[in-house]
Amino acid sequence: MCSSDLNEILEIYNCGEDKIKVIYNGYNHSLYRKINDKEKIDSILEKYDIKKPYILYVGRLEKKKNTPYLIEAYAIARENNKNINHKLVLIGDASFGYDEVKYVIEEFNIGGEVIMSGWIKEEDMPYIYNGAAVFIFPSRYEGFGIPLLQAMSCNVSIMASSISAFKEVVGEAALFFDPNNVRSIASAIERMIIDNKLREKLIQKGNKKIKNFSWEKCAKETLDLINKL
Repeated sequence: MCSSDLNEILEIYNCGEDKIKVIYNGYNHSLYRKINDKEKIDSILEKYDIKKPYILYVGRLEKKKNTPYLIEAYAIARENNKNINHKLVLIGDASFGYDEVKYVIEEFNIGGEVIMSGWIKEEDMPYIYNGAAVFIFPSRYEGFGIPLLQAMSCNVSIMASSISAFKEVVGEAALFFDPNNVRSIASAIERMIIDNKLREKLIQKGNKKIKNFSWEKCAKETLDLINKL
């Protein structure tokens, strides 16, 4: 949970701020990590028919996650810059609004450029993160965003919506865009792909930021809170 959720709880339930404690989620740091085994990465990518280079998205394919806007922005970025030859890999199950996802892909005639891998085994996910050129998370609303932690831990540069929860989670370790403006998303994609120094800078900031998160820390803070009740 992020502080943005705290404000919503205070507003909806009209309770005192002293009654609420913000405790951050963790992630599986033994699984999600920087992987240097290129052959194993390539093997996992081949298993799911994922071609390099690619932009990675992880989450349900639906309107709340802003997937249709992401696909449209991706198409615009490719049209604006012919040097962008990256595939768009969407990992996640179809949900509300998936018909629009398919429609946008057909509208821009990019069916051969968008890879929808569906559900993927958890143990394979770190390799897919490590194989990505960049990670993008375009949600209009989230309470936290564990995929952001997974991306940072795998040394992948991040583009994300400028919503309060994401800014709180990644701080300066992401290139932010307006999730309600498809041109803003497209511009972020273009900039991230062509700017090697920016990607490296964000990775370095992510390496520092990820140290603030772990399930051990989450559990300890939760137990401390329980003991004080």
